[in-house]
Amino acid sequence: MHFAWRTLRSATRRAGRITAGRATGRAATWLIHQPFLLVELLFTAGEQGYNPTGLVIDPAGNLYGGTQNGGIGGGGTVYELSQSGGTWNIQVLLGLNGTAGPSSPLFRDAAGDFYSSNAPGQFGYGSVFKLTHSNGSWVYTDLYDFTGHNDGSGVSGTLVVDSSGNVYGTSAAGGMYGHGV
Repeated sequence: MHFAWRTLRSATRRAGRITAGRATGRAATWLIHQPFLLVELLFTAGEQGYNPTGLVIDPAGNLYGGTQNGGIGGGGTVYELSQSGGTWNIQVLLGLNGTAGPSSPLFRDAAGDFYSSNAPGQFGYGSVFKLTHSNGSWVYTDLYDFTGHNDGSGVSGTLVVDSSGNVYGTSAAGGMYGHGV
């Protein structure tokens, strides 16, 4: 991979929480409590994509994130950062086709599947998708395409999935009064 990155303080392999982050263009920095880890990624475009979104941590301490643009398919990427022997390894799990990859941080459910949103979607107002790990690869499923009317447009923030599989989120525009839902 062509990621340039560094760990500014070492971490344990316990799951933690992300309390602050900043991602702009080709650089991203996150403050992660594990008990403490500061990760800086510098995206050089190409295979790994660029315009990163936030990170999510699994129970083993692996980090997952997405990029909105670039990658092999041109539509962004979903990647994993895992630690082995004191070295962080980066693997692109899926290169997305189209015009825009994850526009919101990934949400990981109890089964290990990921959810996020992207733009423009089928109608140009954004969509919600799910990534499922199956037979050694990741499968992309488009769950919903916003129409820009009462259902809203431009999903903002992290999606949440309940134990029954219902997906919740907010939109920045559209809706009954044009101010989102």
